[in-house]
Amino acid sequence: MIFRLRWDILEDVKIQPVTPSQVPPSATPAAPTRSTGPLDAFQRTDSTSLPDLARAARLFRPGTEQLWTSQRDGYFTAPGVTPDGTVLVGHSDRHFYGIAPQTGATRWTYLTGSLLDAPPAVGRDGRLYATSRDKLLHILAPDGTPLRRVEIGLSTARPTVDAEGRVFVATVAGQVKALDPEGDLLWEFQQPGRHERGYGVSPVLGPDGTLFCVSEGGIVTALDPGSGQARWSNKPGFGVTCAGVASPDGHFFVPGEDGTLHCLDAATGTRTWSVMLDGPLSCSPILGEGRVWALPLGGQLTCLRTSDGGVEWTAEMGGTIREDSPVLGPEGILFVNDEEKSDLVALDAHTGHEKWRLNLEGTPARGRSARTARSST
Repeated sequence: MIFRLRWDILEDVKIQPVTPSQVPPSATPAAPTRSTGPLDAFQRTDSTSLPDLARAARLFRPGTEQLWTSQRDGYFTAPGVTPDGTVLVGHSDRHFYGIAPQTGATRWTYLTGSLLDAPPAVGRDGRLYATSRDKLLHILAPDGTPLRRVEIGLSTARPTVDAEGRVFVATVAGQVKALDPEGDLLWEFQQPGRHERGYGVSPVLGPDGTLFCVSEGGIVTALDPGSGQARWSNKPGFGVTCAGVASPDGHFFVPGEDGTLHCLDAATGTRTWSVMLDGPLSCSPILGEGRVWALPLGGQLTCLRTSDGGVEWTAEMGGTIREDSPVLGPEGILFVNDEEKSDLVALDAHTGHEKWRLNLEGTPARGRSARTARSST
């Protein structure tokens, strides 16, 4: 579930109230149930999500009601977005849905044979690649038309697609499989060790194309994307709770289930530094401008320097289980979900100072003082 986020569509969005007459006729106010994810394009019934929907952020204007909701009995997976804005989501009714970004209308549906854990990934030519618990990789045309089903084994993570169009799938049995855009197998990697836990998170692509795979037991393996050969393998901790992230300056950051954030040299796998946070992460850290931001279950959003792990600032954001990583927006604004208060919070990414907050079940609250603690590190 790690994708490059595009915030260019937010450049003209102003944080200000909008009168009802300015809301398009197709808009439907959000129902007053539990909070949706920050900048979410539709209302979910189980949990919140923030990554991926950055490109659909035009659907939610801070300070107003949502433009529309899509609600069905059951629960949605985390959402994804295609280049044309179509919202991709799986549902507990075993269907994948393509949802129109401006109206919330269903553009297409696709029925699988089992439960769904992640939305489809988008390939280079617009094709969609999706896993389900029927042990199949489903390949769909951009309009949802089924093209092919490939048996891959049980996978609960979204596939990863690289710039060459190769599709990488990680399985709970500890396999990583690479397929061409048509679904034909290119290579297969098997994690060594009979008793090691398999893969529960998506493979992560580094800036140079290296494929980083993190097992649930905490083994990080760097694979050559063309051959599947392991470049290095390391186990910096005792397990992981979410996917890691690769930086342009040659590091790979992986969160441990004991609350430790590890920084590895992306070329060798050597641990550069480790920092203990106030709890394990259930959402991936994010990177930008020589900093890494991590939001552990303890709720203390922490900004660290990528060079040495020094803490620059912290801010309390409510300690609950979350799926939504912070998102770095334009002009150095960091968007975070304060789940205790059901608030979307905009922070200065460099200082942690709170710029504004929006209660997703009500109206904006302005002028609150930032709850940040400056570190002496």
